[in-house]
Amino acid sequence: MSSIPTFIDISESEQCEELREYLESLGAVFTKSETFIGELKQIIAACDVLFREGAKESDVESVLNSVVSLLIVSVPQSSQESSQLIHAFCEQTLKPKPAKQSLVCLRVLKNLFGGLQDIVDLRFRVYVTLVR
Repeated sequence: MSSIPTFIDISESEQCEELREYLESLGAVFTKSETFIGELKQIIAACDVLFREGAKESDVESVLNSVVSLLIVSVPQSSQESSQLIHAFCEQTLKPKPAKQSLVCLRVLKNLFGGLQDIVDLRFRVYVTLVR
């Protein structure tokens, strides 16, 4: 099993578990998923709990960058799942939030844009989200 390049060397399933635990501590509710893609879909959907007033910017940015690393490294970018996950992630970053968290989302989206290979439709989706 490959590891995701993060600050701690853990597998993608362990990284998903860490993200789930953190998001659950903020009030997110998850159901058990049998697949990595299913886990990642739920994690992305639960990211709205990060955008509460008073949330620490560093925590929000860390979680979102962890999701970005999973999207870039663990999901084949040419797959339909990748397109759906990136679309869902972009939609999460567009939800109403405090101004400082909007800047965090801008930085994270820039990381996602830079990390995507030359797959024009995915990069275009992220670019449009950056502009919005």
